[in-house]
Amino acid sequence: MTPKASSLYINIPFCPKLCTFCNFYKKPADFLDDYFQKKSLANALIEELKLRKNQLTFKLKSLYLGGGSPNELPPQQLEMLLEYLHSHYDLSMAEKTIELNPTPYVP
Repeated sequence: MTPKASSLYINIPFCPKLCTFCNFYKKPADFLDDYFQKKSLANALIEELKLRKNQLTFKLKSLYLGGGSPNELPPQQLEMLLEYLHSHYDLSMAEKTIELNPTPYVP
């Protein structure tokens, strides 16, 4: 039996500013100012994915990183999470979306 295709949503719950329209779990980015606390979140997400590997046997049709603003994580940690996902899941045909707060990138 071929595994059913499904989607995976990963919530990175940090926002530079909390808005009223979002119903997702979120915390202000300064809640985790410490780099090592943010690093721990990325590591914890990878550990959770490892623990659930037997439950996540489906082919991914979409991968969505949201929250919050995933770019509130240090770039190295976001890269580590994405590398893990690409090396352990078939994302070749998956739509990949990452929600970003553009403010840090606007001149």
